[in-house]
Amino acid sequence: LAVMIRPTYLLFPALVVLLELGVHLAGRRPMGPFLRGAGVAAVAFGGALALVAAHGAQTGGLAGWWEAAILYNLSVYSGSAGLPTYLGALRWLFQSWHWYLVFGAFGALLWWRTGDRWVWSLGMALAVTCVVSFVVQGKGFGYHLMGLLPLLALMAGHLLAWAVHALWARQRVTLMLVAGVL
Repeated sequence: LAVMIRPTYLLFPALVVLLELGVHLAGRRPMGPFLRGAGVAAVAFGGALALVAAHGAQTGGLAGWWEAAILYNLSVYSGSAGLPTYLGALRWLFQSWHWYLVFGAFGALLWWRTGDRWVWSLGMALAVTCVVSFVVQGKGFGYHLMGLLPLLALMAGHLLAWAVHALWARQRVTLMLVAGVL
């Protein structure tokens, strides 16, 4: 659905396919399962988009979507805001969401170290998609980076779950309550 609102998010499924290809090549696995999986994903993703587009064409909503998602973005977002505007948006993000970023970064590092790197890689693909979309939009509005917030929440949640689990194993109930409040 995000692709229908922001076509730059088409990068995400491409990154997921590249990640899966990397997993198969690194593990020297046969390409048959990868190709079947990529085909199923492409059919499912393309099918969902086709169903939404067909419904939009049937109800007359496709023209409005085309104007809002494509033509408006091409007219308003053509040209770049420049580096100072991008840096200002990043400064705003760090000032406004600093604790979220800190907990999210530590959670991402912890997630990387736990060995569940496939899920971590999907999160990083989402982060790359959000940042690329932010840059491609060309205006440097901070809210274009808000696609990172769910990812930061997942990573911070992983950190919190790890902390509670570690404290539970040591029977540190008071510290668990403090971690829960944070």
